[in-house]
Amino acid sequence: MLHTERVSQQIEGNIMKQAAAMPQQLFGGQVPPDSKAKFDAFELQLKQATEAQIGWKVLGPEYVDLYAKTYTEPELDAILSFYKSPAGQSMLTKSPELSAQSMQLVQAKMTTLQPQLQKLAQDFVQSTKPAATQPPPTLNPTPKTAPKSNQ
Repeated sequence: MLHTERVSQQIEGNIMKQAAAMPQQLFGGQVPPDSKAKFDAFELQLKQATEAQIGWKVLGPEYVDLYAKTYTEPELDAILSFYKSPAGQSMLTKSPELSAQSMQLVQAKMTTLQPQLQKLAQDFVQSTKPAATQPPPTLNPTPKTAPKSNQ
């Protein structure tokens, strides 16, 4: 449970870091004095909303249930022992940075992959359209002229 509690705290922390960065984005720096009280209230609302939905007090019992359904008691004891060990503590400490670097790696690859996936999807859709909805193939690129009538 140590791991899941830390994950919950990390998510909450990330949301609050994003909120703390908002003044730079919105105001180009610090919150103007006339907006400080509103921003403080906004941060408090964010914190309360986050804790109400994904705080440990809310998620903890659900995680306990998930773990109980997934692992046997001996497995849970071993997992808990691991997380209490120096290696487990190291993993808990380093996991957020490792996760962030992993996300950056995947996002960089997705930049290249996304256009390829779009092209494949477009090609697939085009290949599955009924023949009647596709323009007829051009066999002769020069237009034929109608024969002149003898009137």
